[in-house]
Amino acid sequence: MKKSIPYILAFLAGLFARTAIATLNGWEGYHMNGIDLICGVTCIVMVWSFKGAFLPRKRKSRR
Repeated sequence: MKKSIPYILAFLAGLFARTAIATLNGWEGYHMNGIDLICGVTCIVMVWSFKGAFLPRKRKSRR
């Protein structure tokens, strides 16, 4: 469960990103739709690729 927390937070941030922008811009009549879900999944992919590309892998120590 501990490993999935960054992915869950990324999904929630992506899910509500467009809603927050719509509220800040004063758009009336905005409703969440499938694009918001795609944005959330895209944020998960971005976190996954960032962790794979830039963070060092944990090496098992030889004893």
